[in-house]
Amino acid sequence: MNMVSTLSALGVLCSLFSLGLLIFSFGGVFHRPTTTLFIAFVTLNGFIAVSNFLQWSGIYPPMDRLGDFIGTLMPLSWAFIFYAIIQELTVQDLLAKEEQYRDLFDNAEELILKLSPQGEVVKSNKSVMETLGYSGEELTRLEVRNLLHPDDVGEFQETFLRVLKGSTEKNRQFTLLTKDGCQVAVEGNLSSRIEGNHPVFVRCIFRNISDRKVAEEALRMERNHLETITGNIGAGLAIISRDFRTLWANGILKMLFGEVEGKTCYETYNQRSQICPGCGALEVFEKGVEKAVNEQVGTDADGNLIWSQIIATPIRDQEGQVKAVLELVVPITERKRMEEELHRSEHEKRIILDSLMENVIYTDVTMKIVWANKTACDSVGMKREDVIGRYCYTLWGERDDPCHDCIVLKAIRTGRRQEIEKETPDGRTWLNQGYPITDASGEAIGGLEVSLDITERKRVEEELASHRTRLEELVMERTRQLEEARDELVKRERLAALGQLTATVSHELRNPLGVIYSSAYYLQRILGNSGEKISKHLQRITNQVMMCNTIVDDLLEYTRGRSPEMFPGDLNAALQKILDDLASVYDFPLIRDLSPELPQVSFDAGKIRRVVTNLLENARQALTPQQQGDQGSNAPHAPWVRIATRAEPGTVFIQVEDNGVGMNEETARRAFEPLFTTRARGTGLGLAIVRNVAEEHGGHVSLESVPGGGTRVTVSLPAIA
Repeated sequence: MNMVSTLSALGVLCSLFSLGLLIFSFGGVFHRPTTTLFIAFVTLNGFIAVSNFLQWSGIYPPMDRLGDFIGTLMPLSWAFIFYAIIQELTVQDLLAKEEQYRDLFDNAEELILKLSPQGEVVKSNKSVMETLGYSGEELTRLEVRNLLHPDDVGEFQETFLRVLKGSTEKNRQFTLLTKDGCQVAVEGNLSSRIEGNHPVFVRCIFRNISDRKVAEEALRMERNHLETITGNIGAGLAIISRDFRTLWANGILKMLFGEVEGKTCYETYNQRSQICPGCGALEVFEKGVEKAVNEQVGTDADGNLIWSQIIATPIRDQEGQVKAVLELVVPITERKRMEEELHRSEHEKRIILDSLMENVIYTDVTMKIVWANKTACDSVGMKREDVIGRYCYTLWGERDDPCHDCIVLKAIRTGRRQEIEKETPDGRTWLNQGYPITDASGEAIGGLEVSLDITERKRVEEELASHRTRLEELVMERTRQLEEARDELVKRERLAALGQLTATVSHELRNPLGVIYSSAYYLQRILGNSGEKISKHLQRITNQVMMCNTIVDDLLEYTRGRSPEMFPGDLNAALQKILDDLASVYDFPLIRDLSPELPQVSFDAGKIRRVVTNLLENARQALTPQQQGDQGSNAPHAPWVRIATRAEPGTVFIQVEDNGVGMNEETARRAFEPLFTTRARGTGLGLAIVRNVAEEHGGHVSLESVPGGGTRVTVSLPAIA
């Protein structure tokens, strides 16, 4: 009985514990597939506990076999309960790690994309959403190609296919597009997860390198600028990155040290495996100030010993952060050699320095000349012994005190090389360079000034600027010509449309005009003797019909025309016949001034007749207002028209001149424009047809006119050789 009571008590305790576990399971602590079996065993365990309690209390008789069976199940149920607890604790640990991974995924600075094998966006982190401006839901509706710049789609697809086959692509650069169309440069790695030889997804981890790209573009522009202005500089220039690699170097530096770009500066200049002691670039990066580095010794591209003085200057971005260093590498090997040889031979030193084209002057800190080369002495017409001991500003500046912009004094004060361009009174330009001279302790003991006459170089630069200006003028002139050609093309298109309209209208007009003319002619024959008034009106009808026909002919001639049928002939004879036919038409004298020694010309007689007729008609229109204006004067106007020919080598000229009212400048300028006229009833095609005919004959036409003084039109035709 004691044993039963003990087991019953344990059963009750187990039941209570099982009930607690059951409550926890319903509370969501255990939520894995083991939960169902867990609850079942808890229920069974409770049943065992209740059964034991009933037997112990004597309420229910003992159950031999069933009790034994239930007693056997009890340890098993407890074993499974503990197994379920361990499983759930393991799941809870995995969930915690998953939550930690999700937190790392969402808050990573990198842009992380999870793509399906078809290129669809499956998942993305916050950096992707913030950078590209999409929500997570919007991204899952897109394919990765929708996020790529069109120029990068092809390359990404090739990379994507390799990744799907198991390749890992590293440091690949692409350009993504934000929601509003802005570009974002990224760099990163692509990898895939393969299960059963089939890709499950592709993971892309990118870094936003837009700022780096901007910096690289700024450096590229700076590089181009430097390459432009450093072609003739007497020193090496280099841009050094934060990892001390040479991003760019000018030609002189490459000539000295070979191909240096992409290599570290300490490896290139000094053949070292680590940063040089007292590195100026390092100090600039750390302090952000300009730093003059002590002289460095190394070997050049040929393995020869070379000394350099390096001045490092920071290159900052818009926020003032130092992004790179500009190093001015001044080769001082020759100077070093001269200093060494100075102890051995002053003569050799003079030979070297005196052979330089530049003026080289060495002064102490008070600007008293210690030494000067031959070129400098010759520039003032003095011997070296007379120059030494004098002050440089008294010889070259003709002053009693140092120049206010003296680069040598500035170099001594700052301890850095200085440079300035100056113009002398004789109109020449000099490039002056000042260098500080220090002793072994670094104390300034003097300065070195190197002056080079760059007048010729300046002249060449000015000539280049002049040529550039001239080129711009030529471009403007060519642009004007193109605009004129465009206007001419538009005019021709309009005339083509006018030609189509004229062809239709002329056909429709000629039939009724022919009927009107025939009817007027018939009425004139029948009613010709019926009175002067009737005859006058019939004649007016005939004249108007002929005028309409003339207008139609002019339009057809200008818009359609016909190809000239030219034959060699005597131009004077053709003009005589035309003038004889037209003499009775005009009421003013036609003065003929035809050159007897006129070479033969190949021409179309009909088209030449049209030219003369149009010019005489224009002359008649110009003479009529002049006659009307002189009716009240004592000396009435005597109108005349002169038709002349003359010849020059290779050319024959036809001139038609009148003493009519003339034209103002604007009218004369537009006289040959089609459809331009100053008359109320003119077509504006007369002179335009004249120009067309002249050009068809290989010639041209010109016009001279004076308001109130008449007009002269000259038609030139090529003579037969």
